[in-house]
Amino acid sequence: MRPIRKTYAVNTQKAIPRRILAFQALALAFLGAVGMLYAAPVGLGAVIGGGAALTANAGFALGVFARYDAREPGRLAARMYVAEGVRIGFILLIFGLAFLCVRPLSLPALMVGFLLVQTLPVFVASGRGAE
Repeated sequence: MRPIRKTYAVNTQKAIPRRILAFQALALAFLGAVGMLYAAPVGLGAVIGGGAALTANAGFALGVFARYDAREPGRLAARMYVAEGVRIGFILLIFGLAFLCVRPLSLPALMVGFLLVQTLPVFVASGRGAE
């Protein structure tokens, strides 16, 4: 029979990326709605930028934490490096396709959407733990 504490710790570790991704999805929906109220190219740019961040982070979390095993830190570190390389490549691919295929594209909205969806959950999570 497995100890309850170990099962709880593993479930907690897997819940953290899910919560961050859920908050990123909420931030993406909010940015897209606000951007669409301003202008369609702004909303589309924000959705593409935020969507690139959300999708890349979801792939990273899946690649690293799907088979999470704290007893093998070397393999975990290797998976993190590979997943980060794939994540950066995916973001560059999405941005490149957006530049080539989307007309008109609001570059500031694309960058702001990406940066807010990428960084906002970190600030919210760090502020919540300080209570």
